[in-house]
Amino acid sequence: IEEMRMQRIPVTPRTITHLLRNILPYRRSGLGPDPKATSLNGLRSATSILTTIMKHGGFVHPSSWREIIRRFGMLGQFDDLERLCHWLAAWYLPKRPPGSLYGKGPSYFKALGFAYRAPLGIQTSHRSHPLRILFSMSLQRAIVAWSFKHEPLRQPSKTANDLDEATNVDKLAEISARHYTRGVKLLRQLQDQGVY
Repeated sequence: IEEMRMQRIPVTPRTITHLLRNILPYRRSGLGPDPKATSLNGLRSATSILTTIMKHGGFVHPSSWREIIRRFGMLGQFDDLERLCHWLAAWYLPKRPPGSLYGKGPSYFKALGFAYRAPLGIQTSHRSHPLRILFSMSLQRAIVAWSFKHEPLRQPSKTANDLDEATNVDKLAEISARHYTRGVKLLRQLQDQGVY
């Protein structure tokens, strides 16, 4: 990718599709990805490559991110999922909405390497807006579902650690509640950023 950038060879949607197919292991529809570390490493590599393409002026269609977001959610990697969703919302948003978490203005975005990819006249509620394509209703439902599915008490490997940390039942209930609401909180934050 760096060599292509140096030689001013544009990264096409076909190139992006090819990269993703070769970096991300095959996943059957309806089934989660392999939870092995190699799967997560490939996911983070794909994220890094696509964000690099965007930062250097290439366009990545919002639909290219769907599989990456889905895999982070299916694997219960909420820290990665949240970071990526916030970054993408800031990237594809044409202007700062009132009450935005990123209230520093266009010069702040420019300093971070953000480029506005959505036409200014299109509302984020319009079906053709990049944020609406990226954060479809089905993806929003899935984000909420993942927070329930990956709640610590449902994960046998995590339950022992959480029980050790929790000195009483109230502490354990608090840990669970934090996980249950994580998806809804993320959607609320994205709404504050302008996501429909």
